[in-house]
Amino acid sequence: MAHLIFLERRAHVSWAQRCLPGDASTRLVALTAEALQALQEYGLPHEAVSAYVDARELAPVEREANLVVQELTRELEPFIAQQYPAASCEGPGFLSGQSYYLQRSACVVATRAVLMRETIRACAPESVTVFEGPIDPWFLGDGYRRNPWIGPLEEIAREARVRLQSLPSPAEDRTGQWQRSISGVWRSSRRVCRSVGRTLMAGVHAVASARAARPEAGTDLRLLIAGSLGYDWAPVLAELWSQGKVQAFAMDGSFHDAREWTYHYAPILRQVDNNARQELDVGPWRVEETEREHLSHLVDAWIQRRQPGSIPNVLGVNLFPALATHLKAIASLSVGLARHADAVASRALDVTRPHAVCFFSMPWLAAKRLAQACREREIPVVCYQHGGLFGTHEWIPHEHMESGHADYFLTYGPGIQPPAAPVVQPTRARYVPVGSARIESMVAAPAASPVPDGPIVRVLWIAERSTRNTTKGAIIKEDTARYLLQTRCLELLASAAHVRVTYRPHGGQVAWDGTTRWLAQRRFASIRVEASGARPLEELIRTSDMVLSDAHSATAWNEVLALGKPLLLYYNPEQTPLTPKFSADLERACVWCRSPEAFFATVQQLALEGQAFVAQARRPEASVFLQRYVLNGSDGRCAQRAASFLSHVCRDKRSVEDWQRLLPPLVDAAEATVTYAGAQ
Repeated sequence: MAHLIFLERRAHVSWAQRCLPGDASTRLVALTAEALQALQEYGLPHEAVSAYVDARELAPVEREANLVVQELTRELEPFIAQQYPAASCEGPGFLSGQSYYLQRSACVVATRAVLMRETIRACAPESVTVFEGPIDPWFLGDGYRRNPWIGPLEEIAREARVRLQSLPSPAEDRTGQWQRSISGVWRSSRRVCRSVGRTLMAGVHAVASARAARPEAGTDLRLLIAGSLGYDWAPVLAELWSQGKVQAFAMDGSFHDAREWTYHYAPILRQVDNNARQELDVGPWRVEETEREHLSHLVDAWIQRRQPGSIPNVLGVNLFPALATHLKAIASLSVGLARHADAVASRALDVTRPHAVCFFSMPWLAAKRLAQACREREIPVVCYQHGGLFGTHEWIPHEHMESGHADYFLTYGPGIQPPAAPVVQPTRARYVPVGSARIESMVAAPAASPVPDGPIVRVLWIAERSTRNTTKGAIIKEDTARYLLQTRCLELLASAAHVRVTYRPHGGQVAWDGTTRWLAQRRFASIRVEASGARPLEELIRTSDMVLSDAHSATAWNEVLALGKPLLLYYNPEQTPLTPKFSADLERACVWCRSPEAFFATVQQLALEGQAFVAQARRPEASVFLQRYVLNGSDGRCAQRAASFLSHVCRDKRSVEDWQRLLPPLVDAAEATVTYAGAQ
């Protein structure tokens, strides 16, 4: 083969259709599902990158990326602090506090580079063409003129003695702009931080409004909530207000631009029950250009003086040149972000004098600096588990967040445990099982109209995320393989006369996940697409007979099983391992397929057998799974336990063991021993 062309956008495929002659010596390779679907639509001969790379080869990417990030921060952070004393601080530094995002960025570049390297090795072309842009949203604003993985690709091409041509990206056509939002990644994150749990929060305000106004002197529990008020915190707040005598303040956060690592808290306190606002004596965060330029020069000086080869490769790829611009962008702004976070934290703690500071999540520098301020004042830092993955999937990035910076981590059950062998840093947080107050409230809610009996099987497909083979590293399935498996299975289900499918793509990704556009073109009468947010996932689950999912996130698994629906799951533990105990319990709770072949064969069985398969897929053992990993028993007291923890441990300074002895025994006596023994 003479020529290899990598395509990742629909506009790239449109260019290939217009500009390339039909030539057997040229091979078009789709790097993403978006490009693969467009190639199929245009009828161009092509290959998917998954034909050349086994995604399991990417499994070590996160471990190696984290080692690289540790080396970088250990070198650069003290160098800048020595040259610029204003950058020095106790606790998480301006770079080490951004470690979650730095390791994620390393995974982005390494993933793309390895996919292209292995394809080049397999095809042995004489020349390779790749497009320089558009710049991936993750790096938009850093100052890149071309995507950062082009640099490693140049080195790969030299080693393979292949000519490399990089082209400017063609203009997006109208179809390429179909529902696309260049800032979709960060808008999705803002939805998580600001919108999750709005329905639950409506209940919180209703409870707060219904009670009589109480004088401040009567308040005996004070909380500061940093970030989102939704998710599992909402029913806990409702429980606290139903008991009275609690005062909760909230600090909202926002992003400077599309880059998630620019998150910072607004210098405004909001009283949760009445939305009364109090501005803190701190100005809003702004970029100080003089400081930014000075810090950029310091990073340049460090780059020039550092020893070549001192930073290890990731999967054999030298990432340092590719990440230098990104590193400079983070370093030049994060000193100011840390300084502003410290000022906001100091004033907020002075005003609220909280018994505890509660977090939804803690990946951000601002959150870690607030936690450091709490530690200096001996104020407990409490984070509540927000979804699946925690303590069940062996996923290193969690170590950069709650487990490394909170004092207490309220978990969904005794099966949620800290990492046995941390890679990044020792576990600081004490894991305290209380159960998911959010899912418990979901289970307790009145059911929607019952699913009618009959031969028709109503299937809900909860789809995996599409990250265009960049973010999330090893935990997300390779994008083109995901697309091929989904479309193959959906086509099979569409041919079954007694099956009706609701396909739910991940929110904000219908523009590039490939599958959604493929379904729109195929127009199967028995399949409809339910874009995320159009109807609540809970409603979709309740109105289905069975749920299929290829999603990696146990959040969806938990909700499906809690609502009593049989689950057919595809998850490959060879890519992201599960803890042995969780793996055994998951096996008994659902129909679990570990390979694409097994998943397709089982979907085929569903298509053939219909309701008979659904009946066989029900697992009574799911109740044990729920007790250990979701509801911490089945007594319906998750919100009460979390509220009791805040009062007795955080306010009254009781030990966790003393507090647990105050709790009523769990309904499931066999599980009670496991639950309390599991608390650390």
